[in-house]
Parts: sequence; C-alpha cells; structure tokens
Amino acid sequence: MQIQETLSRLDTLLHQCKLDEAEVCLTQAIAQAQAEQDMESEKLLRNEQIGFYRDCGKFPQALGTAAKARALFENAGDTHSISYATTLLNCANAYRAAGKYQDAFAAFETVQQLSMVFNKVGNSVCQYAGFAAARACKHEQRSFGSLNSFKLFFV
Repeated sequence: MQIQETLSRLDTLLHQCKLDEAEVCLTQAIAQAQAEQDMESEKLLRNEQIGFYRDCGKFPQALGTAAKARALFENAGDTHSISYATTLLNCANAYRAAGKYQDAFAAFETVQQLSMVFNKVGNSVCQYAGFAAARACKHEQRSFGSLNSFKLFFV
C-alpha cells in the first residue's frame, strides 16, 4: 500500500472540504490495508479515521473506530509503543468529545503511564495528555488533585 499517497490524497480532500469523499477515501484505504494484511497502514489509517469522525461530530463512528484501532494494537501485543500511546491519546480525545469522560480519563492515565517509558519523546505526549485530562476532569467535576501524577511533566 502506498500510504503516503493515500495520506496526501486525504489531506487534499480535507483541505477542499470534501468530507464525504474523504470518508470514502479512508474507508477504502482501510479495506485495502486489510486485504493486503498491512497492519501498520491500517493502524495509521484507523488513527486518522478516529480524528476525522471526532472532528465531524460523528461520535458513534469515532468510538467504533477507536475500539477497532485499540484492538489492532492489543491483538498484536503492541501496547508499549509510541504509536500505541499516540493512538490511545487520539482515542481519549474522541471519548472526551463524545462525553465519555471516564473512558477519556482512563485512556489519558494510560498514556501518562506509557510515556514514563518513552523519556523525552513520551514527555511531550504526556504533557498533552495532562492538559487533555485536565479538560476531561473539568467536565467530570473531578478534583485537579487527581492529576498529581501529571504535574511532574509540567515543571
């Protein structure tokens, strides 16, 4: 699969506000990745699809895609990678946007735990996760004291 070409085409469609065509492009590209058993491309495309559906306000589709994306990583035993943390962060933002604040917070916490392993690269992922988790806490009316574990990354 020519993933860069697919992503370039998707970017072009999105910049032209051709959302229906972009959705078809993503769906077809995912089907092609599956047919070719190209799991890495499918992971990347599912991640893009989560954000696409979230940004379009199609929350049921975003949540369904998030479940499929997580399953790809989990079934492959690839849950300790930066790619997984990035996808999980995208899932968490979809959960938050869909009003699934408990799920969002749990995902943000997992990203934070994973990022401790990733040193400098992970810390930037974790900083974003901390800010996003704070937004989820606001909606959940949780105490920001529950974010103490995130504070060490903001110093």
